[in-house]
Amino acid sequence: MSETGPVPHPDFFAPGKKLTGVVGALGGLCVFWTVLGLMFYTRRPPAPAPKGPEGRPAQEVLLEVRAQHELELKTYGWVDKEKGVVRVPIERAMELLLAGPAREEVQP
Repeated sequence: MSETGPVPHPDFFAPGKKLTGVVGALGGLCVFWTVLGLMFYTRRPPAPAPKGPEGRPAQEVLLEVRAQHELELKTYGWVDKEKGVVRVPIERAMELLLAGPAREEVQP
C-alpha cells in the first residue's frame, strides 16, 4: 500500500473559498502599498518658501507691506495734496465720525 499524504478537505477547493482568499490577498497588498506610500509621502522634504518680488521671501515682503499699512492707519498724511484730500489716523477718524458732521459737505 502506498502512502499518499493527507487528503485536503473538500471545502478547501470550493469556488467561494478561492475567491475569498484572492480578495483577501489583494486587500492586504492594497493596505501594504497605501501604508508604504504614506510613509514616503510624509517624509518628503518641505517645499521651498514662495518668493516675492525681487526674489525675496514672500513672508518678508508681506511683513513690510503690513508695517506700511499699519503706519498709514496711524499717521496723518496727504492722499491728494492738489485736491486737499488728507489721510487721518483711524482712531481720530472714528472719533470724528461719532461726533457727527461738523459742517455740511459741499457737493461740487
